[in-house]
Amino acid sequence: MRPINSRVIVNTPGVPRPLSEQSRKVSTVPVTALAATTTAIHIGGPNVRARAGEANGLPMSGGTRPDSATFDNVDLFDFYIDAITASEGCSYLALE
Repeated sequence: MRPINSRVIVNTPGVPRPLSEQSRKVSTVPVTALAATTTAIHIGGPNVRARAGEANGLPMSGGTRPDSATFDNVDLFDFYIDAITASEGCSYLALE
């Protein structure tokens, strides 16, 4: 297995970003909100939203003990994040 690590930042809240810009199938991927994230990020499909009143997907918080979730046998291109605040996001370490 080969590790793939990346950091994904939401530049514009309400415009979800994929975890990968191209199809990339992985056997496992833990996704963790960045410690510097001050408001919730949400992870889900291309229609994920973090903004109040529209929030859907899996919410994750940053801080000194950031939230994390692990997914198995997925394509990173199918997972998106959105953030309430610009320049916040997540990092991951996937195994191909």
